[in-house]
Parts: sequence; C-alpha cells; structure tokens
Amino acid sequence: MKTGIKSQRRASVNLVLRFAADHGIDPERALRQAGLDSRTALNKGTSLADETTLTRVVAESIGDTPGLGLDLGARYHLTAYGIYGFALLASPTFGEAMGLAGRFFGLNFAYTALRGTTAGRDYRMLVDDSGLAPDMRRFLCERDIAAALVSVRDLLGATDELHQVRLRQPEPPDPRRFTEFFSAPTIFGADHNELVFDATIVDRPLPQANPDTAAACVEECRAELERRNASLGVAGDVRARLLRDPTRFKGMGAVAADLGMSVRSLRRYLAEEGTTFRVLLEEARLVMAKELLGVVGLDVQQTASRLGYAEVASFSHAFQRWTGTTPAEFRRDVSGR
Repeated sequence: MKTGIKSQRRASVNLVLRFAADHGIDPERALRQAGLDSRTALNKGTSLADETTLTRVVAESIGDTPGLGLDLGARYHLTAYGIYGFALLASPTFGEAMGLAGRFFGLNFAYTALRGTTAGRDYRMLVDDSGLAPDMRRFLCERDIAAALVSVRDLLGATDELHQVRLRQPEPPDPRRFTEFFSAPTIFGADHNELVFDATIVDRPLPQANPDTAAACVEECRAELERRNASLGVAGDVRARLLRDPTRFKGMGAVAADLGMSVRSLRRYLAEEGTTFRVLLEEARLVMAKELLGVVGLDVQQTASRLGYAEVASFSHAFQRWTGTTPAEFRRDVSGR
C-alpha cells in the first residue's frame, strides 16, 4: 500500500479538475491556462506551486463567490490522502488520529495551518489562513476548513458534534451555502477561523480502528515524510515559504527566522544543496510573473509593480534572462493560445 507525494498531488489535481468539470469548466483548457501539460499533471502529478496556479485558474473561471471553496473542500475525503488518510482512519481514538495528523502534516493537502486544542468543554480546530495570498485567502480557507470537517466526519461518522463555526470572512448576502454544509451555527467576521466540537470527541473510539493497520501505516508515513524531506531539503522549505504569498516576498533574514536558523546557516545549507537564496527568489518571482501575465491577465507594468520592481525595465530584463523572451511577448503568446 505504498504511496508517494507525486501520487498524492496527482489525486489532489484530479479533484480540482473534477470540481472544474462539475462547474462547466473544461479541464484541459484549465490545465493549458495554468501552463501545465495534461499528460504530466494527470500521470505524474504537479508541484504545489503548479497546483496553486491551477486552483486559481479554476476558481476565477467559475467566478469566486463566497462558499465556492466549500464545494472543492467537500471532495477531500481521507481516502484521497493515501497512506496518510488510512493511518488516521485506523487510529484507536479521534485524539490519537489528530496527533498523527499534526505529526505528519507535511503529507496533507492543506494550504492553511491547522491546529487542534481542547478548551474546557470544547475541542477547537483552528484554521490559520494568515499565510495565504490575499486574493485567494477566502477560497483556500473555505476549501481547507471544509476538507477538515470532511475528515472529522470520515473518522467519526455522522456524530461529529459540531457546535459552532467561526469564519474571518464577512457574512455573504446569502449564507445558505455555509449553513447547509456545516449544519451548525456559523459566525462571520470572527477574529479567527475555527470549528468548535464537543470535547468528548477527543477520547471517542474510531469505528475503523485497527492496531496492526495503524502501526503499518504510521511506519509508511514516517518513511514517506523522510523521503519528502530528503527530496525537498532546505531549498524546498525556502521555496514553499516564498510562494505562500509571492506578492510580498520575504527577505533572507525573515525566511531564516521562519526556519529557526541564522542567515549564515541558511546560506550554508543552500550552498550544500547547490543553490542560493537569490536563485530561489528568482524562481519564485518567475512563477508569479507567469501567473500574473498569463493567468490573471495583468499588463507588464502592473506585473512589475506587483512583484516589487521599481522600474519596468528592470523586470523586463530579468524576465528575459529567465525565459529568453520578454514579458510582453510571453503575454501575447499565452493570450493567442
């Protein structure tokens, strides 16, 4: 029952494409607009950055209205997560499953940071969306909070004991999408996002618990996480942090602090992996530049400004150095396709 990050990411991409098709969007066209080759994406999977671009294309093509992200998140049942999902399902209790979820969070599909805490009679599942790009924050937060609730319901069955939902986003004109999905009081304009359950669920035995299966799955999760970390290394961590909000790129000092190391240590680790912070920053800028020019449809001046360039000429020279073509030519080519 071996799995891998590529196969997991492929499963997530397929869910996004089925979501697109169900909303009248041609999956092949969405892949092309995201600059992805359909054969590679469907057979080998994509990077997190590519999946983010695809998700953005699909959401914008449908028309990102409040509650749309819930529809995508509702498709993320635990079986879609491969070995990680089976490890949670086979755990003895809900609390132990949540412990594993935190331990192997790197195998999850979440864009947000999730954390469960017990406070008095409540078990609170916090969904931190502060690291998301502002223009996708509401949609991706809805997706993740819906996926989190689906996981809870997969673990516990119908009796999830959801007492309340708190969302940072303002109340939409028609909140029925939310009330129907959550089936619990929903408070908008809150200071944080969270699902509030009865604290008794923490010790509740899971219906599909199996000690032998759980032990085998945990070992495979550990091995998979080690393979992932080995393949990504420190450079992968830096890329992930730069792309969390590529309209506000962090400097080397801030990224080093996020990783719990000094700038000197970060520079040394990256050198050992054959790269530099400047190279990774340029890679992140190129990803975002292609998205802004080819997907969002900004012009060259707007894109340069969004990426923090004081002069359009500086951005144009950098883009030509990265790709061999000017940003204006790239934009015309994508528009023509």
